[in-house]
Amino acid sequence: MLPGPPNELQPMFREQVLPRLAALGLLLPREAYVQIRTAGIGESLLETKLQSIFDRAGHALSIAFCAHAGHVDCRLSSPSGGYSMQQIGEIAAECIHLLGEDFVCLGEDCLAKVCADLLRNQERRLALAETATSGQLANAFSDICGASKFFAGGCVCTTNDAVMQLLDVPECLLLQHGAASPEAAVAMATGAAERLGADYGMAVTGFAGPCGGPNENPVGTIYVALHAPHGVWSKKLSYPGPRTTIKRRAVNAALDWLRRELIRARPTPSEVQTQTRLMQ
Repeated sequence: MLPGPPNELQPMFREQVLPRLAALGLLLPREAYVQIRTAGIGESLLETKLQSIFDRAGHALSIAFCAHAGHVDCRLSSPSGGYSMQQIGEIAAECIHLLGEDFVCLGEDCLAKVCADLLRNQERRLALAETATSGQLANAFSDICGASKFFAGGCVCTTNDAVMQLLDVPECLLLQHGAASPEAAVAMATGAAERLGADYGMAVTGFAGPCGGPNENPVGTIYVALHAPHGVWSKKLSYPGPRTTIKRRAVNAALDWLRRELIRARPTPSEVQTQTRLMQ
């Protein structure tokens, strides 16, 4: 019998159970499955999108879906041994090609880690401005080792005075449109990027509850803005649920939007070859 509490179970499993299984030759050198992590697509739509590949694979392929906050995982395995790990990897590659930008990574990396790797690879830096998410977006990046290489910093602003002083947002803009508006979100994202010297800026503002705004902005209304080297845009989102759920979903939406924009901004192989020739 093993204890239930994770802080007791996990070290006991790592230090006692796994070594004994390894001594009996019951452990594989890697997972017996391939995990495809996706974002921006629901579980049922993901299954529908990949069904043609799974139909061709037949019953020897085992498929398991698991929905999390902000992403959905699809695990491919073959308990019967009908497919080797190499063959499962080939099926996963077909799925990845079909998914396009909905594909996040193979394995367990979170959205923030994937964004961080893209920023590092492109030698870009990110700055953040938050009201509705109270610094949770910044925390997602600062939790990653070596964050200073890609994360310039963030501002958490709960008053109009803070938005004006820290992000250089004009008072007239806030008076005309309000702090929870697409115009304010764009100005905040741009201000964060310019003030902190970053290539990308993101802002999240809105009403996470329980207090709401005017009729056009009820509880759950969130505005996310992205400032990039080639433009700035905003999105209006609407989420039901309690304050903590709305915050978490807003953070995940912002991370996924940034991830997709960074994927599109990656240089193509031909551009990389051109840059390499110019450097020689």
